[in-house]
Amino acid sequence: MRAHRAEATVGGDGSVTVHGVPFAPGEAVEIIVLPPHEVAPPASERPGRTAGSAKGLITVPDDFDDPLDDFDDYV
Repeated sequence: MRAHRAEATVGGDGSVTVHGVPFAPGEAVEIIVLPPHEVAPPASERPGRTAGSAKGLITVPDDFDDPLDDFDDYV
C-alpha cells in the first residue's frame, strides 16, 4: 500500500484541494478526511507524579479475608 499524508484547509464551499500527490493521473485513490490529530505533550511538559497522591481512595473492608457464604455448597 502506498500512502500519502497531506494537510489542507477546507474551503468556504466545503471543498478540499490537495496538491503534489504522488499518484498518476487517472489512478484511483481512496480519500479519508480527518481533523489533524492532537499530539500529546512531551513527557518533560506533563505534570509529574506525586507519591501517595491516591492515599485514602482505596479501602479494604475489615471482613475481606472472611469466608464467603456463596461457596458453602462447594465445601
